[in-house]
Amino acid sequence: MQQYPPPEPDHERQVRDLRLDPAQQRAWRGDRDLHLTRTEFALLWTLAAAPGQPLTRHTLIQQVWATPDTGNTNLVDVTIRRLRRKLEPDPARPTYIMTVPGVGYLLKA
Repeated sequence: MQQYPPPEPDHERQVRDLRLDPAQQRAWRGDRDLHLTRTEFALLWTLAAAPGQPLTRHTLIQQVWATPDTGNTNLVDVTIRRLRRKLEPDPARPTYIMTVPGVGYLLKA
C-alpha cells in the first residue's frame, strides 16, 4: 500500500504543547522529539489540521494512506496505538489523541 507524505505548507502546526514541522517531518511535545515514522507523522499532521474535531477512520485512511477504505480499520487503530506510545505521558489514559466511540479519533485542542 503506497503512502503519501502530508502536504508541505510553509508553516508548522501547533496544538497545545505539540509542534509539528512538515519540512522536517518531525514532531515535538514540549522539548521532546517524538521520533515518529512517516506514517505516524502523517496521521498526527492530519489530526492536527482540525484539533477538537473527530475524524472517521475512513477519512484517516483516505488522507494518510491515500487509498480507498476497504473496511479494514485495523491499520488506523494500530498506528494510533503506536503514536500514543510515543506521544502520551500514559498511553493507557490518553489526553492528546482521543477515541470518539462510533466515529474515530480526534486530537484534543
